[in-house]
Amino acid sequence: MSQNQKAVYVCVVSKSKLWLPGGQLPCMPLSQLPFAGGDTVTVGDYQQTPVVGIFNCNAMLPDDEMAGFRDLLPYLSADLFALVGRVVQLDHMHHQQAFCGRCGQRTEFNVQAIAMWCSSWPAS
Repeated sequence: MSQNQKAVYVCVVSKSKLWLPGGQLPCMPLSQLPFAGGDTVTVGDYQQTPVVGIFNCNAMLPDDEMAGFRDLLPYLSADLFALVGRVVQLDHMHHQQAFCGRCGQRTEFNVQAIAMWCSSWPAS
């Protein structure tokens, strides 16, 4: 069964806030998301359920469904909180390293390496 049909913890970060419909971290198949697009990265598993970060989805998420990462602290176990924190870190990296430090070209998010990548430079 692919991740599109299997339930996963969905972490969507926009403007340093998490999408929390109903005040909770959603656990649903990706095919049931109310928006499409974006880069997905699996950052780990929590109790045999993948935790997936979604970046660049450009969804118009309602402000009343957005909350800060720390708002989840009383509600999540330490292990799940750490995985969600990894998604927040990756989102921060994505925005802070948008341009190559060597040549100034726009970088791209490399899902396999979980890193920002400049296509102007050969892989080393």
